[in-house]
Amino acid sequence: MENKTFAPIVLFVYNRAEHTKRTVEGILSNPEAKDTVLYIFADGPKPTATEETVAKVKAVREYIHTITGFKEVIIEESETNRGLAPATIYGVTKVINKYGRVIMIEDDDIPSSHFLEFENECLEKYKDDPRIWCVGGYVYYPIPVQSNITDDIYLVNRPTSWGFGTWKRCWDKIIWDMDTLKGIFSHKSIVNGFNRWCGCDMIPIMYSWFEGRASSWSIRYNFAAYLNDSKTIRPAHSLIMNCGMDGTGTHNQLIERKDDFIDRRIVIPEFLKFDKKRNAALLKVYEHSNPVARFLINHGYYNLFNKLSNLRSPKA
Repeated sequence: MENKTFAPIVLFVYNRAEHTKRTVEGILSNPEAKDTVLYIFADGPKPTATEETVAKVKAVREYIHTITGFKEVIIEESETNRGLAPATIYGVTKVINKYGRVIMIEDDDIPSSHFLEFENECLEKYKDDPRIWCVGGYVYYPIPVQSNITDDIYLVNRPTSWGFGTWKRCWDKIIWDMDTLKGIFSHKSIVNGFNRWCGCDMIPIMYSWFEGRASSWSIRYNFAAYLNDSKTIRPAHSLIMNCGMDGTGTHNQLIERKDDFIDRRIVIPEFLKFDKKRNAALLKVYEHSNPVARFLINHGYYNLFNKLSNLRSPKA
C-alpha cells in the first residue's frame, strides 16, 4: 500500500500461551508487521487464581518477551487482574489517544497474511468518513445468502470485536458509564431499535452487564455505533480465524467453528455499498433457535429472558 504509516496493533493476552503464539505468528506473516508497533497488554491473575492459572499467566509473559519482528514491541503487564472489559478499554484508549487509530487483536484472533494491508488501507482511506465506525476483519461462517454485491468488502450495521480497526473519532463517542446507559435504556424505542439494528443477542448482554453478571466492552462499542448511525466494513470472506472457542476464554464455550477464512489480497472498491442481504443474514445468525427465547426478546422481556435462561454472555 502507498501509505507507509501503519496503525499500531494492540494485543490483549492473559493465560493462553499457545493461542497467543499462533496469533503472533499470524500477525508476523503480514509484510507490514516489521513496520508496525505492537502493544501487548498482559492481564494479571485473579485473586482466586489457582497455581495452575498463575503458571499459565507466567508462561504467557515469558513468551511475549521473546517476540521480535515488529518495528517495536511495547509490553505492559498488570500486577492485578483488570478483567477483559476494563483491560480492553484501558489499552485501546491509551494507544488510540496517541496515534488516532488502532488495530485490535485478541489472543485467539489469527490473522491472514493480508489482514494488516486490508486494515491499514481502509483506516487511511476512510479516516474522515463519518459513515464508517469499524474496519472488521472477521466474518461469521456460514452466512447463507446470495448477495448481488460481488465486491471484496461491503457495509453492514453490526461491528465486530474479533480483529478490527477503528479511529479515535469513533472511540471518543462511546458511552462507558453504566448509569448513563441505564438512563438511555429506559427509553424502549431506543432499546427496540438497537435490537433490530444490531441483533437480538445484544440487549440481553447489556442487561446482564447492568446486573453484574457480564463484563463487556463491545456491547457499549456496538451501541455507540447504533446511536451514531454508523456502518462497519466487512470483507466478503474472513481474514481472521478464531481459535479460541475451545472453552478456554473468558466468555466462550466449546464450539466447533468453520470460519470462512481466506488468505489473499483484498481489493478495495471505489465505492462502498451497504449489503442489505448480508446484513439481514448476519443478524439472523444471532437469533435464538428456541421460539420462547425469540418471543421474549422480540417483545422486550429482556430481563425475564436472562433469568429464565441463566444467560452466559458471549465473548466481549
